[in-house]
Amino acid sequence: LAAPRHPDLYFALPGSSESRLYRALRYPDVAALVRDTGRAADRVVILDYCYDGETPPTHSTGPAILEAVPGASVLAATAKDAKSWVQSGQRLTAFNGSLIRTAQHGVADAGDALDLAALHHEVGQDLSAHQIPTPRLWPGQGERRVLLLRNAHTQQADGISSAEHGAANGTVNGP
Repeated sequence: LAAPRHPDLYFALPGSSESRLYRALRYPDVAALVRDTGRAADRVVILDYCYDGETPPTHSTGPAILEAVPGASVLAATAKDAKSWVQSGQRLTAFNGSLIRTAQHGVADAGDALDLAALHHEVGQDLSAHQIPTPRLWPGQGERRVLLLRNAHTQQADGISSAEHGAANGTVNGP
């Protein structure tokens, strides 16, 4: 949401609107949480929203506020000027659906762990194959390899299902 009377960009939540900004999440608040929470060297923010490049000039916030957080990488659903998609009859946006499928099934030839760049690349290929706008990762491809999760494809190739792997490690839903 971009409300003309307010200098900040807001993430719409259920029940929010330009007249109900108290039900929305301010972009600077997201950046503050990322900056001030924990001591991790790497911080990954995954945003499923569109038009971050369409922020009116009167708004003081945008991707730059998160880019300024040391160690932060941001994976956004689309490029600056593209809409994210929810296909008819689907609960999830195309981006979230692809992200979840990739995490569940893994990526061939990506090793034991999936890093942010590999996840971005695989989701981008999946969406592009369906002629859907591709995600954006910034800053660039990241300065360091940021490992996110175990590669389910490697576990499946070894004959270990995600459920078995999770049970063996004391977790319900896998890694």
